[in-house]
Amino acid sequence: SNGRAPDDRKVIVRQLDFHTSQSTIEQYFSQYGPIREVFMKFNEMGRSKGFCFITFNDKAVVEEVLKAEHEIDGRRVQVKKAPTGPTESVYEERQCIFTYF
Repeated sequence: SNGRAPDDRKVIVRQLDFHTSQSTIEQYFSQYGPIREVFMKFNEMGRSKGFCFITFNDKAVVEEVLKAEHEIDGRRVQVKKAPTGPTESVYEERQCIFTYF
């Protein structure tokens, strides 16, 4: 472990509808357990990039979330363990490129 505790409690949610709001995401995922932070990504136009990071308070909650299927605003979303450390920015660039396909 590299001493950055919250990393194992962090997930990335992808394939979000561009109109899904942060509060919708908070409401949806808080049914699994308390959320520490929702970090949404927006482009220059203030439009969602279609993914976000969620940090939960409890590691056990993350396990539950990863096991379940998720649908938000009528759209099936993909939830994975968040990449740790510097790979976040790599993800972001890759995500931007593929957003419109």
